[in-house]
Amino acid sequence: FQDVTVGDTTYEEKTVYVLVDEPVAGEKYLIANIDVTGNIIYGNAGNPEKVPGRVIVRNNTSVTYADVEVKEGTIKTADTTYADAKYIELDNVGAVWTVGSGLSFENGSYYLNRSSTNLSLSNSASTSWTYSKYEDRLTTIDDSKTYYVYHTYHSSTWKLTTSNRANEDSTRDIFFYKEVPAQIF
Repeated sequence: FQDVTVGDTTYEEKTVYVLVDEPVAGEKYLIANIDVTGNIIYGNAGNPEKVPGRVIVRNNTSVTYADVEVKEGTIKTADTTYADAKYIELDNVGAVWTVGSGLSFENGSYYLNRSSTNLSLSNSASTSWTYSKYEDRLTTIDDSKTYYVYHTYHSSTWKLTTSNRANEDSTRDIFFYKEVPAQIF
C-alpha cells in the first residue's frame, strides 16, 4: 500500500474489492453475505445482534469464512471511477475466487462445489452455479431441487438449503466484490 500525493490530493494505492452486480468469467472476486457498511443485524426483533459480514474462504481443503467490513468511498482504477463505491479491503488469498466459464469458482487449484448440504472443495468444477443479481442468490440445481448458499451465524458455517427463506440465524443474500487495483480518495 502506498500513499501518493498529486497537487493537493492525497490517495492510497492498493488492491480492493468493489461491489458489482454479478460475476464475470476471468475476473477475481470475494463472495460475501453483506452489501452494507457496518454490521449485519440478525436475530429476532426482541433480541437483535450485530455481526460482521463474512466471505467464503478456502482453508487448505475445507471451506471456512473470514470477517469483513464494507467501506464506502471513491475508487479510481486505470479505466473506471466508482463514486460512492462499496468496497472491502482484505489480505487473504484463500478468499479470492477466480470465476470460470459456466460460473465456476476456483481458488488455488480447488473449485467450490456442493456436497449434500455443504459447500466443499474438489479438484474439478463439478457443480454448476447460477447467480441471480435481482434476488442476490447463489444457487445450484440437483435432482430437480434448487439449493441456496447461505451462512449461519451461530455455527459460523456456509451451507446449502432448499429453502429460499432466511431465518433468525442466517442470510441467503450473496454479493460479489471484484478485485481492482485502485486509488482510494
